[in-house]
Amino acid sequence: MSLALGLIKECAEIGVKVFRKILFVVCLSVSAFFADASELKEEALKSVFKPSFASTEGEQKAGTAFVVKYKEHFYAVTAHHLFSEAGGFSREYNWKELQSLVSEVSLQSLSDEETKYSTDKAIKIKGAKSVSNWTGKNDIAIFMLNQKPANYLALAESPPKVGETVWLYGLVYNRSPELLLHKAVVVEYDKNWISYQFADSGLTLNGTSGAAILNSRGQVVGINLSGGKQEGKLYGYGNPLVSIQSIFKKYVQLKP
Repeated sequence: MSLALGLIKECAEIGVKVFRKILFVVCLSVSAFFADASELKEEALKSVFKPSFASTEGEQKAGTAFVVKYKEHFYAVTAHHLFSEAGGFSREYNWKELQSLVSEVSLQSLSDEETKYSTDKAIKIKGAKSVSNWTGKNDIAIFMLNQKPANYLALAESPPKVGETVWLYGLVYNRSPELLLHKAVVVEYDKNWISYQFADSGLTLNGTSGAAILNSRGQVVGINLSGGKQEGKLYGYGNPLVSIQSIFKKYVQLKP
């Protein structure tokens, strides 16, 4: 059954409208997936952060970030569209401008107020840009960390299937600050998008751009970019694993 989603509210502080159609394939009832899926525990993860960007426009705090290990190094990952009006900047900065725009990224853990990391090493990702009407695969920003983090995530080896339970890993402002994992079920997955329906349709997703989408093993299968309601159901839309894997493989071996 095809769902015309219409205008979607952007998840960063200022909305970016996204048009998208998704194919919702139901193999079993959505409620069954929510009830039967394994539960993740925040205590085993502790790798979600609120980023602050020191820039030529001053300091901006927007969105969410997470840390992954890749080839023996550690990287902070978030959404590229935070470097635009959506993140408090005067305009959208392209991938060529990111290294000169941002002089430092500070990461404040959402799990532990004493855990902080920093970096000034933006990875140049050719073609990185804000989510568009037709694809989210280029909406990514990566920074190499200066420190070894106590906790970090891993990229999943394979993408999730339609009907699989996933979690948005981030702070939702109209829910308890201790609740950082928000359950959803995958409704679509391809090279351009991962789309998922949240169990809690009342979530306010502002500020969750750049948050990790995790599978039941706590591995990254997407980057949250936007969300919106259709017929009373809340959907999220993200950069899919296949795109994230490709970008890491192609760009992070290079020196910042």
